[in-house]
Amino acid sequence: MYNNSENVIRQDVVNESFGKAVISFDTDIHKGANEQSEFMRQCFLDDLTLNNAERSYLLDKLQQNVDEFDISNNENEYQCESCLSWSARSNYCEQCCREFFESNFGRWTSGFEEYDKFIQNSQRTLTSPNKVIEWIPSDKFYDIERKIHECFGLIYVANWIDGPIIKWNNHNKTLERTGNHKVMLITLKDGWNQQVETHWRLQINLFSQFVIPFYGLTKESNSQQLMLVLKYMDTDLRQFLPNNHSILSLKDKLNIVLDIVNNLDELHKEQIALKHLHSDIITLGTEKRWYINHMGLTLAKNDPDIDQEKNNNQGQMDFLGAFLNNTLLLSLHFSRYHTFSNLPKPKGINTDEFNGK
Repeated sequence: MYNNSENVIRQDVVNESFGKAVISFDTDIHKGANEQSEFMRQCFLDDLTLNNAERSYLLDKLQQNVDEFDISNNENEYQCESCLSWSARSNYCEQCCREFFESNFGRWTSGFEEYDKFIQNSQRTLTSPNKVIEWIPSDKFYDIERKIHECFGLIYVANWIDGPIIKWNNHNKTLERTGNHKVMLITLKDGWNQQVETHWRLQINLFSQFVIPFYGLTKESNSQQLMLVLKYMDTDLRQFLPNNHSILSLKDKLNIVLDIVNNLDELHKEQIALKHLHSDIITLGTEKRWYINHMGLTLAKNDPDIDQEKNNNQGQMDFLGAFLNNTLLLSLHFSRYHTFSNLPKPKGINTDEFNGK
């Protein structure tokens, strides 16, 4: 029997089920993407540790990955039964979803034309409903608590009553949401910033696992200051390592490095570089994946400030690496430094040996 005891998604159970499915298929038997995705789908259906919400979540995520693959490879087209338009998405119609958002433009406003145009543009051009940007009224948040002050602004933690969009229900023509959801609210000390549009572009262009999900914009209820609504992050690498270094296996450490390298590599492919790479901006999500919180810390290749940034950061190869061919090697070098420094020295060796001299 399925585990129907509760419909709360337990992220650790979801991660374990997904991991087991990934390592279980045999590429000699399941040779194509369709065969591999079908095998994983059956694994999720047969996994008795999952409750209904977790199973549905994994199946939706799997379908999103299949759709991403189809789009990137120009494979498969599906016709919508309602509007008759064609789409590479099998589980929803982009045109119907866009029209739904457009029909609601008159029901909300941020109070600022620039913000409204930005949000409306993201909704008119959406490729996936769970990557769209929304205007979220401040009264939709509660238990707001100031967390830290970063170089780019203040970070608050809050609960969002409705929660982010999970998917578009093509049959009912409605959006399905998570419900109550913990999020980060980030103020930008310089107000509206090109970094906001950069983050949104990365979210659209990259697979979601490389970018902290950006749900929308809101305003602080008293000051009316613009705030970004982002996925909640549990901790950062600077806080995580001192508390966990004694229990981390080599595999755990390498997985941290791999997540950081993948993040950097994808940023570099988009011709975007970090001004600084330090452990404070490497953050851990609730699904135990590491992200780089690059908000306020990136420069595009053609950014007019790039020459000044080079002068200010001579020798910082994490910046220059974005425009060199061996970006993966450079990224690995700096990620390794942040992941393995400040750990206890192994017993029986002197300081020179520990430092590789």
